[in-house]
Amino acid sequence: MSFDYVPFGRAIWTLITSTAAIISFIGLWKMMKWGVYLYLGGYIVGTLSFYLLPPDGADVINKPWLIVFFPLLYCVVVLPYWRRFNKTSYNKTTHSNA
Repeated sequence: MSFDYVPFGRAIWTLITSTAAIISFIGLWKMMKWGVYLYLGGYIVGTLSFYLLPPDGADVINKPWLIVFFPLLYCVVVLPYWRRFNKTSYNKTTHSNA
C-alpha cells in the first residue's frame, strides 16, 4: 500500500510536509518552542508514514542511521539554547523610531 491509489497523493503529501518544515524553521529562526515541537512532530509523523506507506524503491529502510541523523543533529544544535526560546519577543514600543 502506498500513495499511488490517490491521484497526486505523493505530491500533496510532499507539499504538506514541506510547508510544515518551512514553518518550523521560521519558528526556529524566531527562537519559538513551537517551531521545535512542529519539527519533531513532523519527523515522527513522516517516519511513521514512511514505514506504513513506503514509496516504491525506497532504500532508506536499509540505512536506519540516515533516518535518525538529521533529527539528532537538529537536537544537538537546538538543545543548548532551549532556555532562550520564547524569552524575548518583538515589542513595538521599545523598537519604535519615534
